[in-house]
Amino acid sequence: MDEEEIPEDDEEKGSKPEFIRPLETQIVRAGEKALFECEVIGEPKPSVIWQKNGRPIRDCDEYRYVVQDNVYKLAIKEAFPEDAAVYSVLARNTAGKATSDADLIVKQDKVDRDAKNEVPTFITPLKNQTVNAGDTLTLRVRASGYPTPTLKWFRSEQEISITERNISILDDGHGGSVLTIRRVELKDAHLYRCVAANAAGEASTEGTVTVEGKHLQTTFIQHVSMAKL
Repeated sequence: MDEEEIPEDDEEKGSKPEFIRPLETQIVRAGEKALFECEVIGEPKPSVIWQKNGRPIRDCDEYRYVVQDNVYKLAIKEAFPEDAAVYSVLARNTAGKATSDADLIVKQDKVDRDAKNEVPTFITPLKNQTVNAGDTLTLRVRASGYPTPTLKWFRSEQEISITERNISILDDGHGGSVLTIRRVELKDAHLYRCVAANAAGEASTEGTVTVEGKHLQTTFIQHVSMAKL
């Protein structure tokens, strides 16, 4: 489904959607219920579309929508491995639009002890990111592989530390990682890279972040590489 373009003349009216409580990654066991929840405001009240890997989800017996004032929920009756994906909410009104997304991780009770080591592969690589100075930058990746790979973040070949200014890194322990930089400055425009490694080898994904300001604009580069140890 193509997104409907919002007329430029209308974008200045009211306030565009804002997620004051974004989606969060959900981890459930196979067969359990999964619930995504967010809170979004805007004037006029935004319309909301739920998506799975970028495709709209219809309200049905398997996927149920719940709306309570500004709180929107997506309930998955029984989550199985095929339901594991990136789920997102697209909120829009005449003033603009906003998106929030998160992963659904479905754990299986049985562990295959005969599984062979598998070189990491990024199933969610870095994407083009353009932010305004003062906004929040979020970079999200997910890598598969066996054993579960560890993830490290780099900026211009220097490893990023969570002790740095306004930086947080959240790893879910299942191959997913989110790098967040709050109150972005022009100097945060860099080439960012994430490396996934395990006993079988490593893979990397990288991209250039653009920070828009009066005198600065960078160019996006995306590259995914894999090297077997």
